[in-house]
Amino acid sequence: MQSPDNLDLLLDLQRFLISKIRQCEKRIRINKQTLSESEKVRKYNRVEKSESIRLKALSKKLKKTINEYKHLIFIWQCFGDGIANIYFSKYDLKNLFYNTEDYSPKESAGFLSGKEGFKLEWSVVKKSIKVGMPCVLCDITNVIRHGDVCAPIDGTPFPVEIKSSKASSSRKDRQIQSLKSIGAFFENDGAEEFRGVKNVIRASFGEVEVNYFDELNEAIKKSQKDKLGIVSPEEGLHYIAISGSNIDYESFMNEIVTCTTIVWLLNPAKTENAWIPYYPFTLSINPEYLYSFIEGGIYLVVVIDLKHFKKYCADSGAHATILNNDEVFARISKNKHDLSSGFWLVSNHLFTRVAFEFQSLKWFSAHCSSSLGLEVEHKSLDLREVPKEWLVDGDWLDEQ
Repeated sequence: MQSPDNLDLLLDLQRFLISKIRQCEKRIRINKQTLSESEKVRKYNRVEKSESIRLKALSKKLKKTINEYKHLIFIWQCFGDGIANIYFSKYDLKNLFYNTEDYSPKESAGFLSGKEGFKLEWSVVKKSIKVGMPCVLCDITNVIRHGDVCAPIDGTPFPVEIKSSKASSSRKDRQIQSLKSIGAFFENDGAEEFRGVKNVIRASFGEVEVNYFDELNEAIKKSQKDKLGIVSPEEGLHYIAISGSNIDYESFMNEIVTCTTIVWLLNPAKTENAWIPYYPFTLSINPEYLYSFIEGGIYLVVVIDLKHFKKYCADSGAHATILNNDEVFARISKNKHDLSSGFWLVSNHLFTRVAFEFQSLKWFSAHCSSSLGLEVEHKSLDLREVPKEWLVDGDWLDEQ
């Protein structure tokens, strides 16, 4: 959508996605019913061996088909994520993907078709758009998992739970409490405790984010002609697009991949429904290449050299230590030898944005370094209160 003010188009796109998602849900229901009947026959009836083999093969095929339709729903909802990312900040949307108690993804909604209350939710979306307010039905997205509809209020996503009944329940109470927690976090730009973490601050990135979408699509364009396209928009960052077979991978990978690089294979994240809550590929990949990437005709690889990440941080007056553990990717400190002067942690999730969102490594490094200057209420840092895994000596990169 190049015209976010075109609310008629916003409504039409959502109506289209609802139709496509419902079609997939219908096929899943039909295949599940056939699968259930097939397995009942094999389990409870005495059948010939040949028939048993046929039924097993049928069950396997039906399960495969069901999973394919589930994945297709994910793809359609990726287009819904594209709609959401046009109207809301991707960093705010991340908070609508996880539970409010911890950083585990909130369970996704059930089927649209047959959902109690859908008509009321859809009517709210239509009425909001009619009066000039953009509004998104949460169930057409992968990323918005709190509320039923979501509208921007002063630039911030405002999820709303739509209930046709006034009857209370423990589930409804939990939903309302979660929405209150998220709303307070947005309103106050932080919380004393949020997702199990104390003294959480919500801070803006400040400088405009630098992305290399054009360079990514240039690599894809090259691969359409030569089977292989490689573009390096800056030192330490490579985009590789593969659109053919029988390619000598070793010859070019040996020049790019070293003991100091990390390689991201993007196609598995798309295939395994693991792209959420990153900026959706439906917005970063040009339309003429999008279908080929979705169906597997284009393979994308991002290679990042951590030497340059450390160098870019140093250029901004900070020191980067690569931890690369379960939660924390790097530690940015003012002083390499004295962490009490202040440090900042880069999560694995945040660093992965450089690859999945085609961010500038130089820009990202400068931002991480500048975050050391954020003013916080408690300026003195008592290292005795800091988790030991944050204070690890040594650098993962030095061990490679």
